[in-house]
Amino acid sequence: MKLIRRKRNRKGFSLIELILVLGLSSLIYLGVINNEKRRSETFRAEAAGEQIKEVGQALGEYINQNKGLLVSRLTADGSIVTIPLSVLQGVPEAGVAISTGGTIDLPARRLLPASFNTLNALSAGYVLQIRNEGVDSLRGLVVTDAAIVDATGAIRYDWLGYAARKAGSSAGMTFFDGTRITGLNAGWALPANNFTSVTEAGQLAYRTLYSSNYDAVYLRRDGLYAMVGNLNMGNYDILDATNITFSGWLSGNNAVLNNLEVG
Repeated sequence: MKLIRRKRNRKGFSLIELILVLGLSSLIYLGVINNEKRRSETFRAEAAGEQIKEVGQALGEYINQNKGLLVSRLTADGSIVTIPLSVLQGVPEAGVAISTGGTIDLPARRLLPASFNTLNALSAGYVLQIRNEGVDSLRGLVVTDAAIVDATGAIRYDWLGYAARKAGSSAGMTFFDGTRITGLNAGWALPANNFTSVTEAGQLAYRTLYSSNYDAVYLRRDGLYAMVGNLNMGNYDILDATNITFSGWLSGNNAVLNNLEVG
């Protein structure tokens, strides 16, 4: 009598194979989630860098437009005034306290849109300050009002690095004990005690500077300061000039002059 063996058709996966497939799928899924999380974090950090740069440049322009007032009121070396962000959005602020005493009425300048968010992409606000550095020199500083931290409260220096790189060479951050601001790639440093807004490690910062001595080097369109040194046109022409006032000699080769008045 012959025994008939039936061939068993194997269908599906074994338990071990299922466990392996599920394990690999989970690892791939976790990897995708982590990569997406890192991309999102980097994107938000870079957005925060763009935002603080925008505020810093607006503060620099505010200083430039109001330097006469600021120099006249911030008379003592080290005098500091805190500028409300709303002033750069077109809202004037009267009676703002100066650190060394007295107050200043801050005129409005629409240098930021009214819709500009008071919190950056990393959920930190801004503190804007202007300090008298002496000899008609003003320094502006924008810092976040708190350290840049994650959900656990840990300072994220990697986020700060992404933000500072996006903001450029004028950006920096406070490290460890928060005693100074260090610029991008350690290109500059600023003692924390120069500004009352620098209070802890992990703050993102952006600096700007105005000095009347700098303006004197260039030919200013508004004629506010006299130039230092000669104007070298590099063999180019001066076109469409209506009146030229000068003292000394007018000299040159092949000059053609119409309506020249001499005194």
